[in-house]
Amino acid sequence: MTVGALRVGIRIPRRWLAKLLADGYAGVLDDAVLMACEAITNAIRHSDSGDLEDPGTATVVVSGAGRTVRVEVLDASSPDTAPRLADEDLEAVSGRGLHLLDILSGGRWGSCDGDHGRTVWFEAGA
Repeated sequence: MTVGALRVGIRIPRRWLAKLLADGYAGVLDDAVLMACEAITNAIRHSDSGDLEDPGTATVVVSGAGRTVRVEVLDASSPDTAPRLADEDLEAVSGRGLHLLDILSGGRWGSCDGDHGRTVWFEAGA
C-alpha cells in the first residue's frame, strides 16, 4: 500500500494493516500495527518523503511466513538522517519510536538504503 506522506496519512495504512492481519496473524496484530505506525511516522517526519513543500509517498509491504509477519516501510530516504536508536532521555518529548519498535520486535528490525530510497523493516511473531 502506498500513501501520501502527510501527517494525517497514518490512519489509512493502520486500518488496512489491521484488516490484512486480522485472520492469520491476530496474535501479533496490535504490535505489528503499532510498529508500522511508528515506522510510517518516522518516514514522514525524518525522510524526504515528508517534505512539507513537496510531499512524497511511503509504501508499506507485508509478507508472512508461518507465524511471523514482516512489514517494510519504504520512503524517499534523506542524506541527513538514518534510523538509529536515540539516547534514552526520560524528559524527551520524542525519540522513543525506534525503542518501541526494538522492544516489540525483539530486536528483529533494521533498515537499508537502495536506489529508490530507504526501507525500514521489522518482524513480529514467532
